[in-house]
Parts: sequence; structure tokens; C-alpha cells
Amino acid sequence: MKWLAGLESLVSSIEEDWGIIVKEPLAGGSEAYVAKVLLKDGIPAILKVGMPEMDGNTVLTHEVRTLQSANGQGYARLLQYNLDKRALLIEKLGPPLSASGFSTKRKLETICMTLKTAWSNSPFPLAELQEVDSSPADWFSGFIPSMWKKLDQPCSKQVISTTERFVKSRSQDFQPDEVVLAHGDAHEGNLLKDPTEQTNLSYKLIDPDGVVAEKTYDLGVLMRVWPEELLTDPFHLGEERCRLLSTYTGVKPQAIWEWGFLQCVATGLLLGQMGQTKASQQLLSIAEAWAMDA
Repeated sequence: MKWLAGLESLVSSIEEDWGIIVKEPLAGGSEAYVAKVLLKDGIPAILKVGMPEMDGNTVLTHEVRTLQSANGQGYARLLQYNLDKRALLIEKLGPPLSASGFSTKRKLETICMTLKTAWSNSPFPLAELQEVDSSPADWFSGFIPSMWKKLDQPCSKQVISTTERFVKSRSQDFQPDEVVLAHGDAHEGNLLKDPTEQTNLSYKLIDPDGVVAEKTYDLGVLMRVWPEELLTDPFHLGEERCRLLSTYTGVKPQAIWEWGFLQCVATGLLLGQMGQTKASQQLLSIAEAWAMDA
């Protein structure tokens, strides 16, 4: 791959631009080169160099916009960026929430607390509100039915009809003056411990999608994580999780439920396309149970 062949030279140029020393790379990244670095004063930080995108720098631009708006509150602090080189320099944080040993309930509480901080410090810029005229639910309305047909209908028509109903509901309820820059994928691997705070619940978000959406969009993601914990009684356990998320954040449970359903179906279909059959079936079986009681 051309980008990979030129990565060493690109990283060297970034070192020179910013006066940093790049140390060892970090494992786990699938869409970017990520490495530990030292700043001029010896303070550790993180370098992220994104891979080229089919649509230019759209995703990276959204990430930068979100981190700039948050200014270190709820999100990792952005220290430097260069969109031409697709490079970000970010404060170094601690281990991820996934390594905390917390119960699922405590993880959900921690994610919600962090999201509330992020939402309040990452509102969508008022000057750009006139550009926002549609809900992200519109994307689901195209992706889900087309992928369902492509994969030879791996879930029932009732699931698809429920999807259509919930897409319509979320689109109709969309209020441009209430949107935030939602993270878009606030799972336990995207929250890292804030080493500057003493409390065990102090975390910051990384790798935001920067989706212009209602707050419940982020909470819908939390309805589809840890699906194995919902399988014994998908409807009632899902309902219990939905109530918890509503309690932790003060937002309406019905909107959380609808986004959760859309997330389960879309992610289940996407995983099916990727050949991850077991994970796909888990999410789609949950969606089947939720559709029966919708």
C-alpha cells in the first residue's frame, strides 16, 4: 500500500514540524498509525496519523472539530493537528475503561457521566446550525434495507418495518437547535482514564466521529454493546438497560430505545457483511425480540 510505504517518511516530517520525538507505536489501531511521543519539554503525548479516506478528510475534520470544541473537557485534549498530513497530536491518557474491572452497570454510568461532560462542552457551533437540516436517522433508512437485501434477508420483515417506523420517528423528532456533536461510538474502548483526576470514574473520550445528532444517538450505541448480556431475555434486559441510561442522563427512554434498535440492526448487518457471523446473529436476534414487543 502506497500510504504504508511512505509512512516512515511522513512520520519523520511530522517529528520535524512539531519538534517531537516519536517512540514506540501502539497496537490496536485499524484506521490509523498511533504512537507514543515526547514533546519538546519531555511530556508524553500521542501521535495519530490517519489512513487516507475515500471521501477526503471528512472523518478527520469532524474529529478535529469535536476535540477543538471540547477543549479537553470530556475528550482528550488536542495539542496540534495538520489535516494535510492527517496528523493529530493528543494528550496522553491512562488505560481504557475496558481494563477497569468495573461491572457493566458501573461502566454504563461512567460512559454516561463522560458523555454528559462531552455534550455540554461540544455543542454544535450556532453559526453552522443553518446547515443542519436532517437527522442521522436518514442514513439508516438507506443502509439497512439495502444491506438486508444484499445479505439475503438475515432478519425478519418485521425488523425492517420496525426500522422504518423508528427512522421516521427519529427524523420527525429531530430539532436542529437541540443537537450536539455526539461522539458516535462511545464504547468502553474509546474511554481512557484521566490521570489528572483522582476519582475512579474520571475518563475522557477519544476517536470521536463528531456526529451532529441528538444526545440519544450516543445512548443508542450503548444499547448494542455487550449483547451477550441481553440474550437470555432480550426485551426485559434491554428495557432495564434503557431505563438505566435514561436515569443516568435525564433523556427520554423512548428515543434511546429507538436509536438502540437502529444500532442493533445496522451493526448486526454490517458484521454479517464482514463475516462475523456469531456477533451478527446476536445483535439481530436481540432486534427480533425487540421488534416483537415494539
